[in-house]
Amino acid sequence: MKNKWRIYLKPFDSDGNYTDWVEVTDDIILDSLGSVNSDIDNTEYDIGVNRFSNFNITFRNDSGKYSDVGEDKSIFRYKRSDSLLKITWEIENGGPYVGIATSGSGYLSEEIEIFQGLLNDESLKMDIKKQELTFTCLGREAIFQRTIVPFDTVDNGDLYSETLYKILNQSAITNLLTLDDANIDCGLDQTIDSIASLQNKTVQEGLNKLLLASNSVLYIENGTIFISPREPGVSVAFTFYGQGSQAGPENIVDLKNIQGGLNKTFNFFTWKDTALVSQDPSSVSKYGARKKEVSFEFTTDETKQQNILDSLKDEFKNPQQEFNITTPLSYQSLAVNLLDRVAIDYPRVYVSTGKQIPICGVAICGDPETATLPKGLWAFTVSDDDGYKVLGKSIDMKNENITFRVRKIET
Repeated sequence: MKNKWRIYLKPFDSDGNYTDWVEVTDDIILDSLGSVNSDIDNTEYDIGVNRFSNFNITFRNDSGKYSDVGEDKSIFRYKRSDSLLKITWEIENGGPYVGIATSGSGYLSEEIEIFQGLLNDESLKMDIKKQELTFTCLGREAIFQRTIVPFDTVDNGDLYSETLYKILNQSAITNLLTLDDANIDCGLDQTIDSIASLQNKTVQEGLNKLLLASNSVLYIENGTIFISPREPGVSVAFTFYGQGSQAGPENIVDLKNIQGGLNKTFNFFTWKDTALVSQDPSSVSKYGARKKEVSFEFTTDETKQQNILDSLKDEFKNPQQEFNITTPLSYQSLAVNLLDRVAIDYPRVYVSTGKQIPICGVAICGDPETATLPKGLWAFTVSDDDGYKVLGKSIDMKNENITFRVRKIET
């Protein structure tokens, strides 16, 4: 069974408006496709830091279709950067076809969008002998870095959620992404005391501060912006099964980068240049003081500052296990999104030590021939009774796998 990728471009017309989608799959060197990533708090030793999806993609350009504006055969008429690029995937090339397919010979196939983003040619280089062009593809959220906070629309006394909506609600962003204030739900929603620090800031700079202060995360799902607390979904969206699982067919390709979570544990929060502090005595006693200093110029009221410190301390005071888990690309695994709750059944696998495995009613206690216990292949296990939430998602387009960064849910 061969999986199918398709790539589409939506360039600008000569007036700077987007045209219709044009399929360019045949002009893509598919081996050039990297991984599409989306993350929450992705840095290993920090919180509240998010990055943009980006990867490289190489076009064959012997026809001249992807040359810069001004070239006769180029499909780019206004500018090349910021043209939209879309990648889709379906589990089969085509079919099954009525009258030809036999029962069990194929799957109903649906074309699913994997990625939609912006073509970037800032670092573009071409080898004249190969006639190939390698572009960088950025997630649509990259527009946040190139858009300025509309300062005249924000006001003192606005809630964090209202301010977030206002700085995102501008055509440069809403032409690319869907924004609805109903999808903005902050973990801590307080009023702004002073908007002065937001003046002449990019939207990304404003988001970085406001999201951390409100103990919230921003993610994009099906082209829609969501801002939410770090809370996981209520129901299990997907279950991973290891090779020793009796509950379902094995679907774990790899499990690695297992960490205890101490790297993202902060139990002693302070406000810069003040005496304000929020700490968890139990965590400090056990792990030592793990300090994080914060300061947000838009919040000057001490009560609100203390609320921020307490909120962040409660979120990050205890270490929670994290690791990467890889599963084959499927419609079910693709449907798993950031902050979804997942279950993992990864029991220990036992093998014979070379002697007979003991049989109840037959084995004799102490007899090395009939009562030797089997050997466990590894010590690490995960019970499906433990809940995990998704913090990161990486789609490997070359190997058609998907890797999730998961964090244990504190109970």
